[in-house]
Amino acid sequence: MYESEAIGGGAAISKKSVLVVDDDSSIRNILISVLKHIGDFDVSEVPTAEQGYLLTKERKFDLVIFDHNTESMMTGIQAIKQLRNEGNSTPIMLFSSTLEAIIEAPEHNAHPLWKPAGLKDISQLVLSIIN
Repeated sequence: MYESEAIGGGAAISKKSVLVVDDDSSIRNILISVLKHIGDFDVSEVPTAEQGYLLTKERKFDLVIFDHNTESMMTGIQAIKQLRNEGNSTPIMLFSSTLEAIIEAPEHNAHPLWKPAGLKDISQLVLSIIN
């Protein structure tokens, strides 16, 4: 992770880290572009919910953005449930076109966003979660 020295002090300020989980590379690229436009984020990406789940257990992120339906055995909601059951409190956003997942996300302390969403909606939600 990138760190920079604060002016006048010795404290390091870390970049905010975000993990983007979506099986559609074009959606991942759009989300990454939005993140780079609104802030100086250290962005990682994976295509499946299983990979997102495992990486979130392994590394600390300031935000994880899960797609609900990835081409894998685990859905975004299943990954979120498992992380929460294990005590992981990482801020999570669920990006989905599945109504049931959007409704269920807040039950697991995840912020839902209907897919497709406008760039402004994505930006506002990310900033509200990460700040």
